[in-house]
Amino acid sequence: MLAARIGYDPSPYFIDYIMLEFGLSSGDDTLTPDKLEGGAIFFNNAYTVDNLLFKHMIPNIYAAEGSVINSGYTRSWSTIKLSNSIYLTPQILFAWVDQENALSLDVLTPLPNVNRYLGVELEGTLTYKIMDHLWFDLIGSLIIAGDGLNDLLSQRAFIEGAIDNINDADPPDYPFAIQGRFVFTLDNTIKTWTGKSSLKQRAWFNPDNNPL
Repeated sequence: MLAARIGYDPSPYFIDYIMLEFGLSSGDDTLTPDKLEGGAIFFNNAYTVDNLLFKHMIPNIYAAEGSVINSGYTRSWSTIKLSNSIYLTPQILFAWVDQENALSLDVLTPLPNVNRYLGVELEGTLTYKIMDHLWFDLIGSLIIAGDGLNDLLSQRAFIEGAIDNINDADPPDYPFAIQGRFVFTLDNTIKTWTGKSSLKQRAWFNPDNNPL
């Protein structure tokens, strides 16, 4: 299990760091019960990678409380300042499966190998600063599903008894989600812990390079 991240600070003041991240959590092939390739070790669900694929879909497919499970991913994102109170954070994520037999029922009744390509996720978060300490986020996520994600959804439906044959499954080609949330920052507490204030920004954005 690993994750690595690099960032580049471009010259335009209204663009935050452009980030690139890679992560991998090895999966367990259930057709080799005497060998543990991974599977029992995966990213904690508190590690937020996105708002749909690894936050909701993958944990439900594997019936586990986690985020990156039997998967690898590459993602890139940045934050763009549209005005003093409005920010946009676009993100693109590519993902693939590690072990192709992670959902097989057992050695005697194996399921077909899944394709390794999970797909690409396009996500955008529009952030509006209502007042000091209070923000509103509108998050939109769209997945262009690869064969791997379709295979996993079909196998999970078969395991749960929703279909009699895996080939009867008809998973969506373009899963999507829209979510709104209010974010309240406890500035005095954060400043006590970190020595910095959350009044001017969330994340790294600090176009004037002033101490926060």
